[in-house]
Amino acid sequence: MQPDFETEVKIALEDDSSQIQADLRRLGFTLVEERHFEDNYLLDLPGNFLQKKKCSLRVRMIPEGGELTFKGPPEGDRYFKVREEMNTRVTDPQKLLEILKRLGFQIFFRYQKYRTIFKRGKLLAMVDKLPIGAYIELEGEKEEIQKAAESLGFSPQSFIVASYMQLHKNICMGKGIPQGDMIFSQPEGGESISE
Repeated sequence: MQPDFETEVKIALEDDSSQIQADLRRLGFTLVEERHFEDNYLLDLPGNFLQKKKCSLRVRMIPEGGELTFKGPPEGDRYFKVREEMNTRVTDPQKLLEILKRLGFQIFFRYQKYRTIFKRGKLLAMVDKLPIGAYIELEGEKEEIQKAAESLGFSPQSFIVASYMQLHKNICMGKGIPQGDMIFSQPEGGESISE
């Protein structure tokens, strides 16, 4: 089986994501997934086996079920995050979490977000709202990412290659507050949040 690689960047948004969504539509992106809630669990073996290899294993809960994702170590690139990624859909992510726990995996970080997904050709644009702020994530070919970012008014200097967990950790350290999971204390807009 040939490994799949993802190339992506994140860009921090100043305020509400409604303007960026309008800009995406103006640039020919179409909405492929309405705003939805995602609950993400990062797992590792004792001794931080995966983290030491700069890999990650994630179980994501989404409205229609869930996903299991393995991500390999990122390749060295200044502006883009490039890494192997393997995904598979699962019908019962809670049961999958329990299976992984029985195999010795432990949840070490949980993060939540509201995500809206747009697409133009093969380029994906995900508009995310997290407890630490709003971001757009562009995923596709490097040239397409850069063109879309520039059309949205962003230069490569605004590209972020850190994970949401790393961003959360950096923000907590910068503010001198304890690190914990990155979860919403209350649902937004009447949407449910699983606990």
